Amino acid sequence: MKTAILKLEPYDDIVSVREKMDWSRSARILIVYPEVFDFLDRRIDLLLLKRTAQDLGAQIAVVSTDLEIQQNAREAGIPFFQTAAVAQKLPWRRSHFRHAFREGQGNNTQLSEMQSRARPAQAGFWQKKLVRIAAFSTAILVVIVLILFFMPSATIYLPDLKEKQTLIIPIWANQSIISPLPSGGLPAFEVTVVVESQGEANSSGQAVVPDKAAFGQVLLTNLTSQAVKAPAATIVLTTGVNPVKFELLQDVTVPGGAGQIAFARIQAVSTGTQGNVLIGEIKAIEGDLGLLLTVTNPGSVQGGGDRKAASPSDSDYATLHQQLLDSMRQSALQELKLKLTSNESILPVSVSLVKVLNETQEPAVGQPSEKLRTTIRAEYRAWYIHLNDQTAIERTILDSNLAKGMAEISGTFQTEDVTLPQIVNGTANWEIRASRDVHQIWNRQELANMVLGKAKGEAKQVISNFIGVAAPVRIVTAPSWWPFMPPLLFQIQVGIDEPSSISN
Repeated sequence: MKTAILKLEPYDDIVSVREKMDWSRSARILIVYPEVFDFLDRRIDLLLLKRTAQDLGAQIAVVSTDLEIQQNAREAGIPFFQTAAVAQKLPWRRSHFRHAFREGQGNNTQLSEMQSRARPAQAGFWQKKLVRIAAFSTAILVVIVLILFFMPSATIYLPDLKEKQTLIIPIWANQSIISPLPSGGLPAFEVTVVVESQGEANSSGQAVVPDKAAFGQVLLTNLTSQAVKAPAATIVLTTGVNPVKFELLQDVTVPGGAGQIAFARIQAVSTGTQGNVLIGEIKAIEGDLGLLLTVTNPGSVQGGGDRKAASPSDSDYATLHQQLLDSMRQSALQELKLKLTSNESILPVSVSLVKVLNETQEPAVGQPSEKLRTTIRAEYRAWYIHLNDQTAIERTILDSNLAKGMAEISGTFQTEDVTLPQIVNGTANWEIRASRDVHQIWNRQELANMVLGKAKGEAKQVISNFIGVAAPVRIVTAPSWWPFMPPLLFQIQVGIDEPSSISN
């Protein structure tokens, strides 16, 4: 009968060996183990190989000098041999396999003795029924103890004790402070703006206004032998530093001949009483006619008159000037605010005039006018502060006055000005009211440590004594019927119960 010999290689595994068996197409398959081989040596491996051989309709045997492989082969019902030559000479029936094993091994008791020495006592000890029952009972008890030890949990609900914290805090600010001071000092920063404004007001003063022109008559005398014509609008005038001018109202011809005369009607060029002159004050003729004729007024010139009219005065302009500056200060405040960010705040009391860049006044003082107008362009400055600096100071002062164990409730912080800022000796001073809601913060780990393993009633009393208030303490255990607090810290949670208030 043909025998296929399969020599195992170090890289072989159960899959590759089964494939080789399939390829062999032999009635007998001999698997030869190398001297050193630590794979496919288990009984299960040999059983798988045996089953594969049975599926192929073949017999299987192994060749190995390893005692453990031989023992596993024997238990799997697979013939085994010391060498391939012996395997090919002997039949592979089970009776011959036992004989071959006895002949090849010499004595099968060697392996049994080795296994007995390895675990002689344990096998006999665990085979005792009472021992097995005791071990099983002990395991069940341990499981129960572990469940009882780790299963319970508890939640301690503490009262939510709240109160309102309010403080009046003095704040001051100037430009010499570099950074916020815990005592309330804030750095102030300067910002400037240029504004322009125009105003109008009624005139309250009075001015004398020329109203009527003076009329009269002059005498013209010819200095030549020819007739001389003086046309209308010819100017005759008084002499002196401020001459008064008059004009002829019609054409006048003075007959020829030295000393010939003619009379002419005149009217003052300018209205007002300045046109009223006495006899003989008109003595000159304007232009070339002054070389041909002389002039005089034989009578006084009368009829010139003045009237009173509204006119701006110095006090009118001073009042309008101040009114404009006051309104410009408010305009400057609004424009300064627009230059800042949402985190910056102007101190209104600090808005001040730096200088007037330009000012025009119309009309001039003494000029008749029912109205007066002023246009001013000026530069203003102010101080501003950073709101986060102020908030930081307020929180710092609140924290320094906070009772031990209390903490702020988020979202309840508020501030408001109690007094408006005032500047004294270069420093802005004011007061604010800062308030917030605070509540008690408990040391939860310390609380849990205090009640480990205690009865629920005792645990409540311990916690009430610790927190020092009469508010009730709730303890919820899981399972609900469990009467004790858990023995381990991680099994205890601490929460906050329904709100309760305490007085300041």
